[in-house]
Amino acid sequence: MGRRSRWPIWAGFLVFAVGIPLFLILRREQRTDELERWLDEAGYRKTSCPEDPFGRRDAAARCYAGKGDVTLILGERWQAETANVPKGSGLAQERYIGVAIPRVPSDAWLASWEKRLGYGGDDPIRVKRSGDGAIVVWRGLHRREEVEKRLAELERTLK
Repeated sequence: MGRRSRWPIWAGFLVFAVGIPLFLILRREQRTDELERWLDEAGYRKTSCPEDPFGRRDAAARCYAGKGDVTLILGERWQAETANVPKGSGLAQERYIGVAIPRVPSDAWLASWEKRLGYGGDDPIRVKRSGDGAIVVWRGLHRREEVEKRLAELERTLK
């Protein structure tokens, strides 16, 4: 009986060990480029960020000035393994989509957003008064569809 070739095993290992992570990295870069292109086409320009928009000083933020004095805030935070992260993964990434508005329309408007805190899903994770304005933050991937959804949701409540 001859010795069996092991190349299919090695090829499979390379696909899983190298190919899939590489694909995910390249796909993420493609999504980021798509979002940046859309923001540019929609008239959003990089600007300075409000101080501590996510309530976590270790979160990195990128901000874009948009229509009607609205500032889009995209952020991410890396954290060490905790009970909520599968053992062995070591790191977890949280991604945030926030919107800062310069003026709160009314206290009732702000209270309606605060009532939605903590319910998960499409509800915000932070609502904070900031001077005369406010910041509303959700967890979410930095994809065009997700950003458009958050901006539209906030815009509907401002009318």
